[in-house]
Amino acid sequence: MKKSIFVTLALFAAANLSAMQIWPILLDGTSSETVQSYITADLQPNDVDQYLYIWEGTYIVNEASGQNFYGNGEGYLSMIVGNSGWAGAGYCLTADGNGWQAAADLKDSIVANPENYFLHIAMKATDNFSHCFNIFGAESTKFVIGKSPVYDGPVYDDFERDGEWHEFYIPMSRFANALANQAVAARVNVFAVLSEGIAGAQLNMDAVYFCDAEFKENNPLSAGATSEKKSLAIKYLDNAGAELDDETLVFHFPVAPAVEGFTFIGWQTVADMIVDAIEIQAVYQADASGAPAVVVNPANAAQKLVRQGNVYILTDEKTYSVSGKRVK
Repeated sequence: MKKSIFVTLALFAAANLSAMQIWPILLDGTSSETVQSYITADLQPNDVDQYLYIWEGTYIVNEASGQNFYGNGEGYLSMIVGNSGWAGAGYCLTADGNGWQAAADLKDSIVANPENYFLHIAMKATDNFSHCFNIFGAESTKFVIGKSPVYDGPVYDDFERDGEWHEFYIPMSRFANALANQAVAARVNVFAVLSEGIAGAQLNMDAVYFCDAEFKENNPLSAGATSEKKSLAIKYLDNAGAELDDETLVFHFPVAPAVEGFTFIGWQTVADMIVDAIEIQAVYQADASGAPAVVVNPANAAQKLVRQGNVYILTDEKTYSVSGKRVK
C-alpha cells in the first residue's frame, strides 16, 4: 500500500476549528478562566517573572470601586498621578521567564499579518485627562486615548467621561511599520502607559489584551456570548478498517452573530451529527495509471475507493455534515 495520508475533510472547516487567540495583559480571574482555551500566552503580572512596574513612584495605586469592565467585582487597575510632574508604568516581561519570547513571536506575527491583530483596552473616567500608550517597548507606537496629544503621542480616540466603561480595539495595522524593525527581548515593556503629569489625574483601565481578528469578532466575554467547546475522538483507519492512530480534537464553536428577526438558541453540535466520533479515512494514490474511477475495497465490500482528482478517497457511503458554521 502506498502511504499517502493527508487529511482534508470539509467537516473540519464546517465545524469551525477556531483560530481564536488572546494574549492577556490585564484581565480578571473569571474572565481569564472563560478564555483559557484561547490563551496563546499569558502576559499578565505574576510576581515571578512578569511585573507591573510603576516608574519612580509616579503613580499612586488607587482602590478600584464598582464592577470591572466585564461586570464582576474582581477589580481593575486604578492609579492616580502623583507630584512628580509625569507618570508612567509598564508591564515588564523579564529574563526569568519566557513571556518576552511569546511577545517577540506575537510581534513577528503582527508584522507578518497586521490586519489580523488588535489591542483591546477598556477605560472609564470622570475627569478629562489624556493617557499615552505604547507597545513592545517601541516609542514609535505611541497613541493617546484622550482629548489632546501628550508625550508626543497622537490622539487615537476619546470617550465620554461619564464614569462608565468604554472599550477600544486598536488595529495593529496602525503599527506594523513601526514594529518591523523593533527588537523584542527580555525586560521588554509589552504594554506601557504615560498619563498627563498633573497631580490627581486618574487612570482606570481594564481588559487589556492582544487578540486576533476572530477573537474580536466572536469574543466569548462579550455580553450575551455563547461560545461552546466540544472534545471529539478521532480514529485513523487503514484500507482494511484497522486503527492506525487516534487523538482527541477540541472544536471551538464561536459566538453566534446577531440576526435581525431571529433568536439564537444553540449550535447543532458535531456530536449530534456523528455520534461523538470522527473516522477519518485514508487518502490513496494509484500505483499504476489507468485505474477505474471507483474501486471496491477487497477487504470490505461496503467500502469504495472513489477517485477525486489524482487521488482516491476511501468512503463508506456515509455523509457527515455540520450546520454550525459561523456566518461571515
